[in-house]
Amino acid sequence: MKIQNNKTKTATTIISALVIGLVLLSPTMVIPSVNAQPPTVAKTYSLPSPTMSTNEKNTLINEAMNLTGIKTWSNQWKYSTMNFAGEKTSSGTVNWKNAIVFLRLPSSSNAPVSCGHGWYAQVWIDLSTLKVVHAYYPTSQSHTCDSKNDLGPYSKNTLDSSTGSPMGYAIARQNDVAGSSYYYGNSATLTTPSYNNNIFTDQDELINGLLNAMWSTSACGSSTCFTQVGWEITDVAGSGSSGISADTADLVFVDQSTTGTYEGINTDISYSGGQSEEVSINCNYPSPTDVQINITYGSSTYQANTDVSCNDYQADDSFNNSVWFENKNTVSTSNWYSDVTGTYEATSAQEYDASDNAYNWSSSTNTDQWQSVVSNVCTTYTYASDVIESGTSLASGSTAEWTGLSGIEPQCT
Repeated sequence: MKIQNNKTKTATTIISALVIGLVLLSPTMVIPSVNAQPPTVAKTYSLPSPTMSTNEKNTLINEAMNLTGIKTWSNQWKYSTMNFAGEKTSSGTVNWKNAIVFLRLPSSSNAPVSCGHGWYAQVWIDLSTLKVVHAYYPTSQSHTCDSKNDLGPYSKNTLDSSTGSPMGYAIARQNDVAGSSYYYGNSATLTTPSYNNNIFTDQDELINGLLNAMWSTSACGSSTCFTQVGWEITDVAGSGSSGISADTADLVFVDQSTTGTYEGINTDISYSGGQSEEVSINCNYPSPTDVQINITYGSSTYQANTDVSCNDYQADDSFNNSVWFENKNTVSTSNWYSDVTGTYEATSAQEYDASDNAYNWSSSTNTDQWQSVVSNVCTTYTYASDVIESGTSLASGSTAEWTGLSGIEPQCT
């Protein structure tokens, strides 16, 4: 051991001398750091999870399963997940007021109307009285299978399942997921832009601003699974299960793993123009075993529990791990863009490693989607963003601003 230590010491001395000599020869020379890691930052986004016994959880599930409207549609519903809504106190704790029980009805189950991806329902239950507050589920009067409120993943050449057309996007991409490191979720603060009510007559579908996370997992029956959270301003209603009405602005999330769809789900938090929406899609250690979607909006909070495991990491896809503005309207952008009277922006984007250490995004590329119709087929292209303000970026904790909405493409038809 003494000989090895002498060798190590001698080698270190020689290397140190060489480095000193190089610095003396070239005063401006910078010696690179080997295997340097980005500095960790304080984790900005987290919400404490409610504690609940198995018996308490089963009581809530039974209350949802026995709701008359639920049983009228089918007697074969399965429990999917349980989300929570509440209020954040000044001390940082959360007073969870409602449990939201999500149920799934597989496509093979008995139902009055068939749907390829099955059906889902959500039942809101007051945690103090254990009574149903309200519920959203398919009925004979309202049972949309393929909703125009589907949000879903970006794909440069794949058509939207509900409309047959690709959307218009302006995307701030989380480039780090495309490197050699694995990341296990992301977060950001979004601004919900102000608008005037003319937008509900000037657009024909919807616009949204979302934080996106695409997961490398089989939890959704394929090689990836998609989650989103943010806001939308919509001219069209969602399915009867989404809780989204026509001509509304809503705070929403998408969880393909528990609903089987890309449909936006209403959190029932009231939208306010110019307010900050803190959103995250990650594991809220130490308690959960699955990824959570969290929203803090003023004092209002919402926590969605997915079926994506905390062991799953984000896919190598910087378009679908991102923050974006999406335009699902088929009418010209000139019809509605001036109805958005406030600026949409995002800031403080973070990403998380397997140990839940938080980092600022180290790199982010701003990209738009441009479309043209060739031989009656929509062809889409990507290029450097004109919609996101030049010089703004989500890298290094900075802010990206979507100031050029007049230039975002409509849905290609």
